[in-house]
Amino acid sequence: MHQVRRRRSHAGRLLPQRGDVVASRRTARDDVYAITMMPAMSHAVAGDYEHALDIVRRLARLHAVDGWYTCDHTHFLRVAHYR
Repeated sequence: MHQVRRRRSHAGRLLPQRGDVVASRRTARDDVYAITMMPAMSHAVAGDYEHALDIVRRLARLHAVDGWYTCDHTHFLRVAHYR
């Protein structure tokens, strides 16, 4: 069986890879979340955190990829695992 290698940051944390779905806040003061399929531009927009994560989880399941959340575009939390 083929093993998928996950990208890791310098600190050893897992990072999104090509095809994964990411919800991110546009700015620290903005309550708008961009939903992106890596590495493309925004795929959708959500007005609150719960709605953003719901979209990420549904898209991740649909495309059999992982889903992530980031508030600073440096640290990522995996919120769905379908790879």
